[in-house]
Amino acid sequence: MTEAADMTEATAAGSGGNRLHADLTELTELAEQVGAVHRDVDRLLDELDAVLGDADAAIGVDEGARAFRSGFAPRAHEIRGAAESAAAELERHRNLIRRGIGELDAADHDVALRLTKESR
Repeated sequence: MTEAADMTEATAAGSGGNRLHADLTELTELAEQVGAVHRDVDRLLDELDAVLGDADAAIGVDEGARAFRSGFAPRAHEIRGAAESAAAELERHRNLIRRGIGELDAADHDVALRLTKESR
């Protein structure tokens, strides 16, 4: 984060002693990083589907194959569910960061307008 005096890269919002200092550039980079991790999780899910499809084709259809599937399928379903939950949480956090960036930017703009009007 930047110093409070560096208002070109940071924004301060609040009143009195309750001030918030945030570097919008860093927050934007964080949102992009979270988005990249989300894409990685999506890629992982695609690879999981491909591997499971390959394994299913290779196992065959005999009694042993059916036993393997009955034991492995629930675990694969749990893995997929956990990865999907992680992806959903990443997207939720990314949206919250983006919303925060927008709100901080709007607050910074409002403060700038107020300062401009007061200096006239």
